[in-house]
Amino acid sequence: MKDNFKLLNNVDMDLDKYEDLNIDKDKLKKKMRTQIKTKNKFKKNISVAASICIVGIGLSSVGVLNKSLAYNVPILGSMLQMIQNSLNNNDNLLDSYTEVNKSFSKDGLTVKIDKVVYSKNQIFMELELKTDVPFEESKYAKTIVYDPRESFADSLELVGRDWEFSINNKKMQNYTFAYPRFHYIDEYTLKGNMLIDFKPFIDESNEYDIFKMEFNLEAVDYDRETHEYNHIEDINGPWSLEFPVKSNISKTKTIRPKVTQDGITVQKVVLTQTSLNLNLSSKENIGLYAEVKDDQGNILSGAGLGMSSGDTYDGDYYLNNIGQDMKYITVLAYKENLNGSSELVTEIKINLK
Repeated sequence: MKDNFKLLNNVDMDLDKYEDLNIDKDKLKKKMRTQIKTKNKFKKNISVAASICIVGIGLSSVGVLNKSLAYNVPILGSMLQMIQNSLNNNDNLLDSYTEVNKSFSKDGLTVKIDKVVYSKNQIFMELELKTDVPFEESKYAKTIVYDPRESFADSLELVGRDWEFSINNKKMQNYTFAYPRFHYIDEYTLKGNMLIDFKPFIDESNEYDIFKMEFNLEAVDYDRETHEYNHIEDINGPWSLEFPVKSNISKTKTIRPKVTQDGITVQKVVLTQTSLNLNLSSKENIGLYAEVKDDQGNILSGAGLGMSSGDTYDGDYYLNNIGQDMKYITVLAYKENLNGSSELVTEIKINLK
């Protein structure tokens, strides 16, 4: 991209701690800085999973900026699998999913949406791809790339571009996602899923909200020596699908504790069946950010977007299981020192019952 916002020029992309990343970290950092498309401040070093998500999966209106990094996000893979397993096992999400069964065909490729789980800040979709000729013989063969990493149940990724999402005709601005992952059903058909995390932007939800997605595709070659994807050609659609999704906003619990300790105030906690959103404020601009522990002392992994203005923080976290019933959480608030190091300011216990 041509525009590199000075705001993010000094973001610390701390990738050295992720030793299993089989990539050139310096090259990745440089590439990431040239692809930033947002004017929002996204907090760094929130947690292992969160910082990967922020840097690798999305920076407001950007999809996966580097596929190699995205593959190293086990938490995202785990959440995908937890939702999928919940649907397959007639579990907690049964009253929250919509049978869509809607498809869009163009130029020999049909994209179908089967089931959708929708909450205030997440959309999970079961998808199907079908070609008129065997997929590997079609012009779309190179839009699917193979990665066997165990953190994802499916090993085939669809390389899309120009992704746009909207709800009730309002365009998403701050969201993260990894490209959809698939497996073959037969030589013409692939099935898979996709999870999008986003900052809530719908003030009022209906019984059914209207979700729309649109994208084009990209044919690529994977270089196993450099672990990079080389562009072959753009494949223009666009493929566009619009459909109603059942809202489970009624399953969302909002708590406004307004608890202040050591100059840090917990303004709001929002719980869905799969995630937790936390809003904090501080009396001073300290580069505020936070981690969250459940009532068993387990850290909740970052779900993608953590946004800080210095004296406020808005962070998202995945629950450790679907419908996790927590009596309380512990908020660990941190400040950022001038040398870039982090310092724990306080730990605040918030009752959820």
